[in-house]
Amino acid sequence: MFKHEEGIGHRLGWGSRPALLVIDVCVAYWSKGCNLDLSHNPEAVESPESMKRLVKAARAGNVPVIWAQVRYNHPTMKDAGVQILKSKTIEVWQDGDTRGFNAWVRGLEAEPEDTVIYKRNPSAFFGTTL
Repeated sequence: MFKHEEGIGHRLGWGSRPALLVIDVCVAYWSKGCNLDLSHNPEAVESPESMKRLVKAARAGNVPVIWAQVRYNHPTMKDAGVQILKSKTIEVWQDGDTRGFNAWVRGLEAEPEDTVIYKRNPSAFFGTTL
């Protein structure tokens, strides 16, 4: 049990301002030939332009932009854990993958003032700093 008198376990609350969280935006979802391609879905085709407008508005309003991206850097995907056994499609997020599917979408790139969180699982919240 946490002891509040020792300075552990205090609630932080909800914060005082919004942030924009952009999760897993990469060219894989809009690339013919990638098994993650969503370009057959009209709503998915339109989503990058909507995201660009959101990011532009957030930056103009001095709202923090936080990007959560999947990345694996072990040559044999050991850092993917059991996820690689569940879904071979995650290989698109391996550093050095020559297909380029893990690249940023043009116009949806992190800027130096943004925060980028690299994660090892599809969830942006489980086992991450978010």
